[in-house]
Amino acid sequence: MWKNCTKCDKIKPLWQFNRACNKEFGVYSQCKICSNAATKAWMMSNKERRAKYRKEYYINNRDREISKMKEWSSNNKIKHNIIKAKHKKANRSKFTALESARRARSKLRLTELESFELDVIYNISSMLGDEYHIDHIRPLSKGGLHHPDNLQIINKSENLKKNDKLNYNIEGIKIFWQENELIVEENNG
Repeated sequence: MWKNCTKCDKIKPLWQFNRACNKEFGVYSQCKICSNAATKAWMMSNKERRAKYRKEYYINNRDREISKMKEWSSNNKIKHNIIKAKHKKANRSKFTALESARRARSKLRLTELESFELDVIYNISSMLGDEYHIDHIRPLSKGGLHHPDNLQIINKSENLKKNDKLNYNIEGIKIFWQENELIVEENNG
């Protein structure tokens, strides 16, 4: 059996139309291709509206959505791990900073102010991207602590050259805490 699409005005077989039990012939008036194109166009022109709706829906159905995500990830472990690895690779500096901060907090008891300073250092580092590293001024291997007063943000290449040396002259920008103040210093040799 054949039907005329009201959008593209072509005569097509019924299987090329989406089903609709309350319509004539049990299918919609537009073919699947035209219907998909119209849906795609609407979605593109209503991105903000759709994002707002999805956010509201998630907030109102948070527990249900989390349980669905957990169920999907447990049923699709391989896909889940691939997606997680891709996300981690695309956001490497953020994950490195978060992991370093987590390890640091577990080793040393910090005051609320020191924890804040540590968070600021890691947030600045993640904003600067992969070209900058967080460095211990006095290396951990030489008795230095993972403490805001012993941390600085320096260029990746300078950090790799410094390694665990104590007295190393750093070239370029250096960001560090000194007496509850964030200092940005530039040394060009």
